[in-house]
Amino acid sequence: MEETREEPRRVVHGFKDLLVWQRAKSVAVRCIRLANDSPSALGAAVLFRQTIAAAGSVAANIAEGYGRRGGAEYRRFLEIAYGSACETENWVILIQESGLGREQDWQPLLADLDEIQRMLATMMRRLREGVRQAAAIRESTEAYEPLRAPP
Repeated sequence: MEETREEPRRVVHGFKDLLVWQRAKSVAVRCIRLANDSPSALGAAVLFRQTIAAAGSVAANIAEGYGRRGGAEYRRFLEIAYGSACETENWVILIQESGLGREQDWQPLLADLDEIQRMLATMMRRLREGVRQAAAIRESTEAYEPLRAPP
């Protein structure tokens, strides 16, 4: 008989303890740093401004939803965060295809955004299935399912 080992659940005392928020905040900070190192042309400024706004919105909506504490309300803010993660991905792709920045700077951001989207999709699914407390949401990245569209 094969033994399955379940990872211990992380203790979540606030939104800052959520791995998904930590990753979203990291993406936003890295977008700001990359924008500061970019050319100052108008097109670049517009692209980076949109990217920073969208990336910041991901973490902000996770935090605000967590603060609401209600299952349906929390899920709604996670849906908004998911949409903002998709928007951020769009802007990063446009920046890449415009030749701004280096590939090695943007590729890790795209990978992180994909992971954040999977994390959010799993959290939304669990909330939809009746898990009401944020602390009950598993924080292991292995538990996150690949999903490209919100559930």
